[in-house]
Amino acid sequence: MRLNFIKKIIFAILFLLPNIYALEKGNVYLEMGGGYKTGDFGTSSRTNLYYESPSLGYITSTYDVNITLPYLSLTTGSNNVNDIGDTILNVNFEVIPEENNNFGLDSAITLKLPTGNENKGLSTGNRDYGTFISFQKSLKEIKLSLSTGFIKTGDSALQSYDDILPYGLTLSKIFAITNIYASLEGRKYLSINGSNPLAFYMGFFRILNKQYSLKGNTFLGLNKDSPDFGIGLGVVRWF
Repeated sequence: MRLNFIKKIIFAILFLLPNIYALEKGNVYLEMGGGYKTGDFGTSSRTNLYYESPSLGYITSTYDVNITLPYLSLTTGSNNVNDIGDTILNVNFEVIPEENNNFGLDSAITLKLPTGNENKGLSTGNRDYGTFISFQKSLKEIKLSLSTGFIKTGDSALQSYDDILPYGLTLSKIFAITNIYASLEGRKYLSINGSNPLAFYMGFFRILNKQYSLKGNTFLGLNKDSPDFGIGLGVVRWF
């Protein structure tokens, strides 16, 4: 149960981030973030996840490279585990710039390294690979994004896991120095027995000054296979 929960949320932070190339260019950054997710997934036991997710990255006008090492506190019933999770390496890059065309296209490549404790149920002990694409289209002051991808999941010694097809529809709008977005996000597990979470997200990214930005999001699960509720907040330090 713990590993299934982790597999549902491990790529969520990567897949949901709005494009921030227009907000910050050519910067090293350190992000200190964290949040909370909870759900029972149709069972009699509720699973609660508290996490801290520090990230180090470098962003330019055309790409963003970052590494994240989360710390997880996972509770299911009377059981609780606390330890580091799997490390995530992520590269986002612009394929077609929207400024010179009627649409834009972004892509991303993600690698999850098994640094989490497999014995505590915080890792499968194997690598995951992910690739994503996002189609961008500006409709006057609103930006429309259609996203999809593929995640090849690593199996543990005791269990095989389904590969994942994530997808999403996002509407975003920039108000001066704040990007507000709303998103419908789903994941299809590529197996007859796989569960398919679906959730609605809302979030923001705000530049406070030349050195700091603030970001946050919240979501509601739309079916029994999704976490019921979650919230996240992060502070970005630009160098």
